[in-house]
Amino acid sequence: IGDTKITADAGLDIRVTEGSFYFDPGLFLDFTVKGHQFEEFVIGAYGDMGAELELEIKSDAKAKVSQKVWKIAQTPTFKFVGAIGPVPVVVTTRLELNLGASFAGKGAVTATQRVGVDGWVDLAASFDGDAWSTLGDHDFSLLQVAPMISASGEVAGKVYLEGKLSFAFYDVIGPTFALQPYGEVVVQSGSPLSWKTSAGIAGKLGGEVKLTDIYKIGVEATLFDWKQPIAAGKLGATVCQSQAGAAPWLGAQKCNR
Repeated sequence: IGDTKITADAGLDIRVTEGSFYFDPGLFLDFTVKGHQFEEFVIGAYGDMGAELELEIKSDAKAKVSQKVWKIAQTPTFKFVGAIGPVPVVVTTRLELNLGASFAGKGAVTATQRVGVDGWVDLAASFDGDAWSTLGDHDFSLLQVAPMISASGEVAGKVYLEGKLSFAFYDVIGPTFALQPYGEVVVQSGSPLSWKTSAGIAGKLGGEVKLTDIYKIGVEATLFDWKQPIAAGKLGATVCQSQAGAAPWLGAQKCNR
């Protein structure tokens, strides 16, 4: 992902300066149908995944952006064929890549951060005729570079990539698994201001399974939200070191801001 501006609001510039996303999943699907209704439905995706995200936030005034999502890429559609008795069932999958952001700030801020995650996921959901049960197993490691932050007021910003794996029956969109690696920057009030950055990844399940115009089962669930702190500190804090033997008229301390 190249340099991509994801806001067009006056006084606010949020962009991904560089990024990447990969997911190499194995997919599985199983269901039992009786009387044009699902007695059982099981779907899942598992495998290695990773993402890197370098983001930049600049604001020179009071600004607020509610959650926004921009679609930036999509894979070709892949098809495989199953059957309900003698009737063939065509199932298609594709992976969409989106960028999302939210921001609220009071005052000027400039922040840059680079984060990455690497690991594996096991995502699954099953319907037993009455209710859904879900699984969101995972194991991640965090790759990071120290952030750079300058601010004069309170700030809360979040930018994420989203890889959304969609399943469809006869081109009718069905359930989706979404993986959302993200980076967060928060500057809190105080004297001096305090700041913290974090990174993580969320796994989500959504959509619906439609067998007929009458019978369909919907689902919406967060499978996991893994979040790790990166760094924290104070803005404008003065750190002083003693100067042994300094003449009184030169001051007894050397201070760096």
